[in-house]
Amino acid sequence: MKCRFIFKYAFDQDNQLLVWTKMVKECPEPVDVIAIVSGVSGGVVATGLFLLMLWKLLTVIHDRREWAKFEKDRLMAKWNQGQNPLYKEVETTYQNPAYGGTARSFEHME
Repeated sequence: MKCRFIFKYAFDQDNQLLVWTKMVKECPEPVDVIAIVSGVSGGVVATGLFLLMLWKLLTVIHDRREWAKFEKDRLMAKWNQGQNPLYKEVETTYQNPAYGGTARSFEHME
């Protein structure tokens, strides 16, 4: 802690040094460390919470757009509700035009 002493000096007509001093020293107020640490910590926590809320908001907006797109695609589908267009029947019929016999069916085991 650095304190200041205020003084004034001058020379009189006889070339004598005259010194006037203020009897009370001026010291700066001590720094409130707790306020600084809590302010910085609070700022970091507040910034983190703000960024988390912003990220959550952006993910919710993105998810809602994806859900709306999915629902639109599902409603625009041209296949019956009871059938899956990706499903393949297990039984497949092969016809060989070079073979003179009848067509045969084979069951595939997958």
